[in-house]
Amino acid sequence: MSDPIAFVSLHVRPCAQAVALATATVAAALPDSVKSRVIQVDLFLYQDLEQMVAAVLGTGASLVALSIYVWNHRPMVALAEQLRQRCPQLILIAGGPEVTATPQTFVESTLFDTLVCGEGEEAISRIVAKVDRRHVLQSVYRNRAPLDLSHQVSPWLDGRLSPGEGVLWEVSRGCPFRCSFCFDARGDHGVRTIPFSRLEQELSLFAAHRVSQVWVLDSTFNYPPQRGKELLRLIKRVAPHLHFHLEAKIEFIDEELAQLLSEIHCSVQIGLQSANP
Repeated sequence: MSDPIAFVSLHVRPCAQAVALATATVAAALPDSVKSRVIQVDLFLYQDLEQMVAAVLGTGASLVALSIYVWNHRPMVALAEQLRQRCPQLILIAGGPEVTATPQTFVESTLFDTLVCGEGEEAISRIVAKVDRRHVLQSVYRNRAPLDLSHQVSPWLDGRLSPGEGVLWEVSRGCPFRCSFCFDARGDHGVRTIPFSRLEQELSLFAAHRVSQVWVLDSTFNYPPQRGKELLRLIKRVAPHLHFHLEAKIEFIDEELAQLLSEIHCSVQIGLQSANP
């Protein structure tokens, strides 16, 4: 098969943060022979269901992958229902945090041909290969091992994403903490980091495009503290005029890190994880 593949992202609203980083990152990991078939479909919650269906079917894709989060769970399921009804031969895939958290719910819905739980880069390649060979799909796919981020393909550097007014910047994956209200540490515990050599190239790209805001996708950018300090020094050296949004744990902010934060344009979000020591 060589039909188009649609990767669908449903955003809250059009804004600088509405960047399909998750689906673009997965698409960037596909073999070169498959990448050219991928069409990114960006939808928004203000659109009615008919508009969404038309946008997806208009791609001519035979395989459609939906990225499902808590804010788009219901409309994405409604979209899948309509796609299944109007085009029964479509191969529908669901992935994302909601699927990873409760895969059985999606299996029982019988809407999807298969699910991707956890990281999607390696799993989606296996699914596409099976579809192309017309092999039977498993009900659930997972990466065989945590992805080695030192070999990950950057969707920014390979041109799948083009920097706009704002960008989402992944610098690591995972979280070493186990807060009961948060999903980041579920499954694969610990933190895997993206090499600074790649981060420097991405920062240079953002600076060259005169991006105004960068959202750093790291649950705790300042853990371990030394990594956070190195990241701030890199930002100061390569892209000192961009504005960065960071999330930090207050207990890992010392005088040195506070000084480094004062030397770049940034806002720092500090959450109260607990009032009980």
